[in-house]
Amino acid sequence: MKTNRYLIGIGNPFRSDDRVGLLVAEAVKEMQLPDLNIRMHSSDGAQLMPIFEKAEKLYLIDAINKPQPTPGKIHRLDLQETRMPESFYRSSSHLFCIAEAIEMARVLNTLPPVCIFFGIEGMNFSLGDHLSLGVEQAIPQVLDQLTAELEAFVY
Repeated sequence: MKTNRYLIGIGNPFRSDDRVGLLVAEAVKEMQLPDLNIRMHSSDGAQLMPIFEKAEKLYLIDAINKPQPTPGKIHRLDLQETRMPESFYRSSSHLFCIAEAIEMARVLNTLPPVCIFFGIEGMNFSLGDHLSLGVEQAIPQVLDQLTAELEAFVY
């Protein structure tokens, strides 16, 4: 069965907490859930636009760089119901950040019918591969939430 169900882990593998989306996606990949396309994304948000156009159900997992963060705090947003808060992306290493790609897809009416964002507040975005304690502890919680939602999806 061809699936239009996607999970995209977003982040920079060399920027500490920023890699949490990639780690979550890798853990989901190891679960070998059926009918799920899993992607790792470390580039500009504009490159996600083709997936937005063909996805029926899309999960995005990324670190959030907020002022005065609570490291590891999890935010789950249904992007069909709400916009991505600007405070989640006060800075980005991409020319076209993920939030801008989401809002562009909304304007172009190509946002998937189901589009869920899991954001994990990070504290350390410097070079390295060490996760903040709160971010590390958030991974199993996000995995539990994701697994429950993915297993509930029936074609």
